[in-house]
Amino acid sequence: MSIMKLELKGVTTSVGASVLRKFFFLSLLFIASAAFAQTKSDDIIGTWLTSDGERKISVYKQNEKYYGKIIWVKNSDKKDEIGKIVMKDLEFSNGEYDDGSFIMPTEKHSADCAAIFKKGNVLQIIIYHGMKIFGHSIYLSKTV
Repeated sequence: MSIMKLELKGVTTSVGASVLRKFFFLSLLFIASAAFAQTKSDDIIGTWLTSDGERKISVYKQNEKYYGKIIWVKNSDKKDEIGKIVMKDLEFSNGEYDDGSFIMPTEKHSADCAAIFKKGNVLQIIIYHGMKIFGHSIYLSKTV
């Protein structure tokens, strides 16, 4: 077994090859876990239920941007909402969804939006004007 000597400001230390191997292995493990923890851009695609259980939104990809449209409503009085686009032009860049627009179906008003994955297949949609910190959020749960 080879031994490597390190000199740090006048102090000589012997480091065995096994210690270097362990350090190398732990470094690779850390890098790999960070890579797997990142969101894949298409993870947002699918059917989502609003937290109040009133609507299902289908998120799909078109021309590298993400869109969401209402595909189901609980209240039959709101059937005219089915097929309406409520989210458009959401982009995925540097591990984040941002630069989209959200159209509130009941208010017929749009605002900027971003999306963040939370634990347990929950998607947080942040709806804001100007700055995200002053916006509000809606939460969607992924359905099967």
